[in-house]
Amino acid sequence: MKGEIQPLQVPTGLSLKIPRLPRIRMHGTRTRPIADWASIAFLIAYLIACWALFFFLVQPAFDGRSTVRVGADSATYFEIADTLNSHSAGSGGVALLSFSGNLLGPVLLALILKNAFWIALFNFCLFSCSIWIASRIPGVNPWMFAVFLALNAETAVSIVTLNKEIFALFALVLFVYYIYSRSRSLILLTVILLFSLFARWEQVGIILVFLWFSRKRSFFRSRPKIAILLVVFGLSLAYPIALRSANVDLSGFTSQAEGGHTIVVLNSLQSHYAYFLAVLPKILMDVLGRLASPSYFFSQYWGEDFSDLQNQFFVHSHEIAMLVVCIAVVVRRKWTFTHPIPYFVALYLVITAINPFVQPRYEYPAFVLLCLELARRDLPTSDSDQSDAHEFPGTAHDRSRLLAD
Repeated sequence: MKGEIQPLQVPTGLSLKIPRLPRIRMHGTRTRPIADWASIAFLIAYLIACWALFFFLVQPAFDGRSTVRVGADSATYFEIADTLNSHSAGSGGVALLSFSGNLLGPVLLALILKNAFWIALFNFCLFSCSIWIASRIPGVNPWMFAVFLALNAETAVSIVTLNKEIFALFALVLFVYYIYSRSRSLILLTVILLFSLFARWEQVGIILVFLWFSRKRSFFRSRPKIAILLVVFGLSLAYPIALRSANVDLSGFTSQAEGGHTIVVLNSLQSHYAYFLAVLPKILMDVLGRLASPSYFFSQYWGEDFSDLQNQFFVHSHEIAMLVVCIAVVVRRKWTFTHPIPYFVALYLVITAINPFVQPRYEYPAFVLLCLELARRDLPTSDSDQSDAHEFPGTAHDRSRLLAD
């Protein structure tokens, strides 16, 4: 009918597409996304800042010109190295490797390199090698991985001071590369275990436990949750038995828990065959640290010694970074035990939580692995890719993609 209002015709099939970021190619280099170039520029600026931190704070402290504390135990490692080097009285009684501690890696490094500058240069090379090794792991964006690491101030500390964390970082990135390797080299595994021993002897044990559970034709290979529960209940039985049979003195550990109430209760539980009740709260306390007690930052924090940058800034930065990374892994649905990295992190947290004191810095290796998982994209798999029984889902196809690239 003339004059009748025609219905509005809305075209179908319209969609809003966000354009992909441009790719930039510099002369003599391969094409990279602009995000990668931004990450590379950030990493260069970050490493320059690390060297500035070394020359302005770490070197003066090493020379005795400053009392600012950057590294956690750097001064202790240098003192022990000086004692061993001078063959002074009592130096033979220094235990570099024991049940209650591990001084092996940092003290050996101090004995060999002697100077804070050469140690920082060694750490810088080890960090750079770690990023390069990450680039060889299927699906991992090494520049994104480096940026994630840089968000934690303890990474900068591990680069510029004498510490254990740089050994742990290198060993675990190399271990993930080993997991995704087609041929499991015994020499490579030996290097991994050696650098892990330089960090903490517990890390060697955790790696061996993980490899035993994930070995070919293992009942636990496809049942990671059962394996983790077995470890929890095994520790529940073994811990109190070990305390009583070995007559281990924990006074040096428990003294670090003075003023705490929850940790004392949890330590009591695990000493009486009930670690399975204490494990989750202890993991949360290790991950969150002081963040689990926000009132600390509104009262006691401001009365502390701020020349101790390690305890007043770097450790809390680690706690925040650890929390953010854990949330990101959960939100991105990457916390799945069918992939080796989250599985290993779960074992790491369960086993290290048995410590009778809370030390968030000791969970830095778990932070490294979670950053690696966040920087890794999941590649599609097929049935033929999983024909090898000892593989985790996806690893065979990821390697084939890497070789193709």
